This record gives sequence, structure tokens and C-alpha cells, in this order.
Amino acid sequence: MARLTRLVYPVFEVKNLARWQQFAQEMYGLPIQSVPGSDAHEMVLDETGCRVVFRQGKADDLVCVGWETDDIEDLFARMSSDGVDPAWLDAGVVQGAQKAFRFLDPDGLPVEVFKASRSANDFVPSDQGLTFCAGDMGFGHITIMSKHFDAVEAFYRKYGLGVSDYIDWEIIKGLELHIAFFHANARHHSMAVGRMPVFPKRLHHFMLEVEDRHQVGVSFDRIRKAGIKVKNEIGVHPNDRSFTFYVKSPSGFEAELGAEGLHVDPEDPDREICQYHDLSIWGHKMTKLDTLPLKAVATYMKLTGS
Repeated sequence: MARLTRLVYPVFEVKNLARWQQFAQEMYGLPIQSVPGSDAHEMVLDETGCRVVFRQGKADDLVCVGWETDDIEDLFARMSSDGVDPAWLDAGVVQGAQKAFRFLDPDGLPVEVFKASRSANDFVPSDQGLTFCAGDMGFGHITIMSKHFDAVEAFYRKYGLGVSDYIDWEIIKGLELHIAFFHANARHHSMAVGRMPVFPKRLHHFMLEVEDRHQVGVSFDRIRKAGIKVKNEIGVHPNDRSFTFYVKSPSGFEAELGAEGLHVDPEDPDREICQYHDLSIWGHKMTKLDTLPLKAVATYMKLTGS
């Protein structure tokens, strides 16, 4: 049965592309290049088409994602019969795809699906010495804050994503977050979805994975010297055991850099789905100042009964 198999790109609508170009250089050592014949730009992660796509605009948020499928015709037919209302795209809308379609998920996020695609620009290795782990596992992962969590979870499970595990975490007193982690392949999660009825952005963060924790540590020192705002210091997550830190991106959502995350077997029907109650085994410390927006969200949700 056809399913989603690899997350290839997120599309960010950004207000200040120049700031993102500087951020990409300091954080990753990668250029953001224009896409010929389009208003888009891209940061190319490897030679398999994994990339981050940028469009100029007001949202400063995630506005679309691109997934590969193992059978585009079958998946289109299934979604059509299920009332998802997918629509075929004109040739060239998705770079390098012979055929592609688009639909809206239960949160209203536009999703582009194709058998294969490619970046418009050649991959240029990081001049900061980073080696990105993408390839067959996809570009990395995205974490979305959902207003329709149950519907979103059921939707993506129906079309081939498996649940790796869950985290129920009290971020601060009065604000709890339930997160589901979805895999499409061996990567522990290509997408995580948090139940959060009130949140300023659709995207909480995106994550790029590098080869080892040495690259993470060197990058952490480098970005602090560059003045990039650290949101969570280095730490280790309990579920995927990845060694990571988070910074504030030019669009306000967070960017995570990590290494050595666990792999899963997506074909194992007996794999245990665990539930965790902390975001970190150790580390990922936030400043008190960074907890203030979370306290505001908690207060709002309490007052409105959200």
C-alpha cells in the first residue's frame, strides 16, 4: 500500500532572507541560493535532493512540506477516495519531479507529494566542516504545534507514518505538552506533532543532523561566538537519544542541530511504543527569560479554557 517514505524539504516563508543567508552561513556553513525561474531560494543539504526551501513573505513560519512516496498514483487515488481532495500540480512546480500533487492536512498545512525530486542547485559542502545525515532518511525533522492533534495523528498514520513514541511533558507549571513522534523510515522521527491549541507559530523547530557529537560541540561554540541566540543548551533527549542544542532562527521559530539519534525499524510490527515524561535526560537548559512566553501561553489557555 502506498505511503509517505521520506521528508525531503520544508518550505519557510520568511520576512528577511538576508538575515537567513547570514544565519545559514554561521550556523551550517551553507549558502542559500536562488532557484532559477522561481521566487524561491534553497539551502541544499546533500546530493539526494534534501534541502530547505525559502520564500519571501510575511508568515515567518512553515508554509509547506515536501514528501516522497513509493507509489504516487496509488496514494493519489487513496486520498481522493478518502475525501482528502488532492490536486495534481503543473510540471515544474516541484523541482525535478515528473509528477506531483498537493493537499491540505487536517491542520491546513499544504503538503506536496512526489516520487522523486531534486534541488535546483548543486550541493556545496559546508565550509564549517559539517557533514549532514540526510539521504535515504530525509532532510531531518520538523516539529509542528497542532490545533487538531487527534485528526493529524490519525491522518499521517493512515498514510504510512509510524509512531516511534510519545512524550508528555510539563514544560512549566500549568502548561503540559503531548508530543507524538512519527517515522517514515529508519530516522527516529521525520515529524513530531505537539498538541498545542494556542501557539504563535505552526512550526516549533526544525532539526538538521550531523555526523557526530564533535560537530555539534564545535558548532555550539561557534554560534555563541557569532552571537546567535541559544534557546536550549546542549542536552540529550530520552526517546531518540540525540545529542542536540536549539537556537532562535531569524524567523523566530527554533533550529535544532544534533547528532547520533537512534534509528527505528519501520517494518517491525512488534516494536514497543514507549511514553516518556521529560524532554531531556540531561541538559537543554533554558534561561528564565525564555520561559516568559510559555508562561503567557499557559495563562491564556487557563483563562480561555483552551
